[in-house]
Amino acid sequence: MKTPIQDLLHAQVESLYPAIYLVTQEETDANELIQELAESDGQQRPIVEWNLASGFTDFHTRQPQTEWCDLAAALNVLLADELDNQFIVLRDAHLALRDTSGTADALAVARLRALIARILEDENATTTIFLVSSQAFVPPELETFITIFELPLPDEAEIRDLIGRYLQAYE
Repeated sequence: MKTPIQDLLHAQVESLYPAIYLVTQEETDANELIQELAESDGQQRPIVEWNLASGFTDFHTRQPQTEWCDLAAALNVLLADELDNQFIVLRDAHLALRDTSGTADALAVARLRALIARILEDENATTTIFLVSSQAFVPPELETFITIFELPLPDEAEIRDLIGRYLQAYE
C-alpha cells in the first residue's frame, strides 16, 4: 500500500516537475522512495547519483563511478548527457550549493538552473532531479523550480516494527 507521501511524489514525477528536494535525516527512507518511484508503472528508470563525499556513485551499491568532482563539474557532465527518462539524485545538496563563505555557489547554481531549464524545454525529457539532504538550501534563483518535501521521521508503530524485526533477526 502506498503512503500519502509516495502518492504525492509519484504525482509530482508524473506531472514532470523538474526538481524535488527531499529533506530528511533518514537517507534510507529517501533511497527507498526514489527506488519505488523509479520502478513505478512497470518501468525501471535509471538513477544517476552524485554526492559530496564520492562524486558520481552507483545508487544501488554506493560505489564511486568516477574520480571525485564538485557539484558544478558534475552538473556540467549532466548537461552534456541525454535526459531520457531518468532520475538524478544530488546528495548533500545543502552543502554542495554553498561556497566556502556559506553563500550560494554561483557556478553550481547557474548549472543546476541550466539543467532544470533544459529539462523543462525538452518536451521528450522525463528526467527528475532529486536533491537530498538533512536541511533545505534553495538559492533564490532556483526557488520557482524546486518543490520541497520534508520526509517525516518514523512514527511509534514504525519504530515498534523496526525494533521487532531487529529482535527477530538476532534471536
